[in-house]
Amino acid sequence: MSQESESYSGILTKIFPTPASPRILDFFLDHRDLDYSISEIAEKSSLSIRTIVRELPKLESVGLISRNRKIGKAVLFRLNTELKAIELLSEFTLRISQLPSFHEPQRKQDYQVIMEEIPTGNSILTVDNKN
Repeated sequence: MSQESESYSGILTKIFPTPASPRILDFFLDHRDLDYSISEIAEKSSLSIRTIVRELPKLESVGLISRNRKIGKAVLFRLNTELKAIELLSEFTLRISQLPSFHEPQRKQDYQVIMEEIPTGNSILTVDNKN
């Protein structure tokens, strides 16, 4: 089997292995100051409890979400705001959402400007300036 035909799994695939993962992360990025039970996450992200139970361990395994505390039998989860990746992801989503063309057909130049403005520290993000 050639390398090209093998399943590719890059960083975005690890962060967003299913369509539910970004919805859960969106919820946590918008509600970063508190911790939430599985039922609260399901209700506020419009996903089923079964989906949340399936997806949270994946987000925990890459360190984006963590178990914060337990109240009775309910485990409460929180965004791992100490993780540099969360800071970068938060900055990226904020800047992308502010693009004038965000809800219109996308222009490559808009994304390049946003990516160039995000501080990358030690080159975590790179920008291809070739058109």
